[in-house]
Amino acid sequence: MSNVFYNVMVRPHWGAQQVVVSWEVSKELFHGNFIVFRSFDGITGFVEVASGAGLDHIVDTVVPQDRITEYFYRITLQHKGKRYDSDVVSTYGEVPRLVFGMSHQIMKLEYLRMRRCHEIKIFRQKLAGPVCPVCTDPDTQQKIGSTLCETCFGTGITGGFEEGVDSHFLLVVNSKSEIQDTQDGAGSNDPHDDQARILPYPPLRKGDMLVNKSNDVRWLVNSLTSYSVNDMVPCIYDADLQHLRRNDVRYKVK
Repeated sequence: MSNVFYNVMVRPHWGAQQVVVSWEVSKELFHGNFIVFRSFDGITGFVEVASGAGLDHIVDTVVPQDRITEYFYRITLQHKGKRYDSDVVSTYGEVPRLVFGMSHQIMKLEYLRMRRCHEIKIFRQKLAGPVCPVCTDPDTQQKIGSTLCETCFGTGITGGFEEGVDSHFLLVVNSKSEIQDTQDGAGSNDPHDDQARILPYPPLRKGDMLVNKSNDVRWLVNSLTSYSVNDMVPCIYDADLQHLRRNDVRYKVK
């Protein structure tokens, strides 16, 4: 059982009764089926929490009611007839309890602050799934055409984005440049850039989409800066965002 997992982390989503379990694998293994197990002692009684293809994190709502109890998790990957198990990782893992407590305080304050700001939905780009049959050549797997199609929204994978997740953000810099709509539906010329401060759940990547729930204004993530306690526990993101025009086909993602 070769261990193919790295950066396996278990961390609370402070302000909500949730724990986020996240991990990374190499790109060629990402299409496999992932199964996440939880145990109360890390040795016995592992029960399945979630499973699915192309996962890199799950949210567990069965969480300790105090800051002392540790829950333990293990991820199993099934890929081309082989099975790979991650190491067992606890709520604290390799993070010292002092750092864990510091991150708790920071995240609690950030969450309380963000609750007064914009409510958003985060749509993460799909990294695995059926290849788009409309804009991708079935033989070469190369993109066909120069505009975004309504089947994959430019991602090359059918559906384009994962199901939306509720979160909050603070729009720090709002560009006032005038936006001129184009006819190609791509919304890529003369980009309108903003900066925002975002809670670190779910884990964000370049190309993910943010949607303001009050007015449906949408952005793509251009770049991210993650701020962590002792380089261990991510507490907040600073993000550069590309404003999408109202005629962009990604406004049809629901």
